[in-house]
This record gives sequence, structure tokens and C-alpha cells, in this order.
Amino acid sequence: MKRHGFSATDVIKESRFERSYFYHLLSGHKKNPSRNTVIRIAFCIHATLDETQQLLRLASTGMLYPKILRDAALIYAIEKNYSMQEANYLLLSLDLAPLYQEESNLP
Repeated sequence: MKRHGFSATDVIKESRFERSYFYHLLSGHKKNPSRNTVIRIAFCIHATLDETQQLLRLASTGMLYPKILRDAALIYAIEKNYSMQEANYLLLSLDLAPLYQEESNLP
């Protein structure tokens, strides 16, 4: 975050994480973030593909692999500097699992 000039508040706002959850991640209390969590953070800080792969490696969640359609779409989105929301829409348009679910305004 520091390398890209983002504060925790910036990432919380952009990633749509609960504040307490994100601070648990930063403090190390949540030691095993999901792969989607790591990818969402990478999108929010505008990480490069190499930086994203490094974050995934550090979290032991498996790096992005271009022969897997969902991973290939995410690699494309990272390389094209998509926002997290744009990447999520790309995944949905390809009928792939999204990074997050849009909150519905329905009762």
C-alpha cells in the first residue's frame, strides 16, 4: 500500500471490505486471507501483475495461471489497469465467479 501511496482507509473504501476485517488482515490476526481477498487488495492498490503474483505467493493462495479462464481474465484486467469493479464486471460477463457480490438494494 505504501509503495503505491494508498492508506488503509483508501483500500477499505475501494475494496468494500469491512473496516475491522481489513485491520485484522493488516495486523496479522487473520493469517489466511482468501485468494479473492488478496486479488481485491491488489486491484485496489493498482498492483502490477508481478506484484499481484508476489502477494498471492506470500499469502500461499496460488498464483494466477493463464491456462485457467478466470485467472486469464484477471491477468488481462490487471495488465489493462482495470479497476476492481471493472474486473468484476469482466468476470461476470464471462459467466465466471466474481471477486465480490454487488450489494442489492432489494428488500
